[in-house]
Amino acid sequence: MFEHRGGERARAVAERYFRTPTEEDLAEFMATCFPLLNTTRQDPDMLARVILRPEVDVYFTRGEFFSYDWSGELDRIRCPTLILAGELDPVTTVADHEEMAAAINGSTLRVFAEAGHGVFRDRPKEALTVIREFVR
Repeated sequence: MFEHRGGERARAVAERYFRTPTEEDLAEFMATCFPLLNTTRQDPDMLARVILRPEVDVYFTRGEFFSYDWSGELDRIRCPTLILAGELDPVTTVADHEEMAAAINGSTLRVFAEAGHGVFRDRPKEALTVIREFVR
């Protein structure tokens, strides 16, 4: 999906970072791919409000990012569950969300067209409407 949204360079940057992450690769990923996570323009001050720890991100991406798997536990969820998915999410695909919804008995999956990784950022009014309906 990074290639779909940002071309071959974005795909190459994301692939390099996720295969052999370094702090330098993370910096390039943040500059090239981070803006592609969502379809709407990000708040330019958002990262200024975040304490970034590149060494933690690299450590996580080298290890747990690809090894942890909670899918075997999802069937233990017994409460009503709403799953919001962006059709253009380059990190968690619609197929990933569908798999999660299938594993959680009685869950509700809502896929938002033209939305990326943060549905609430790309489609805030629609997301809030869906959440309100679900809670009611």
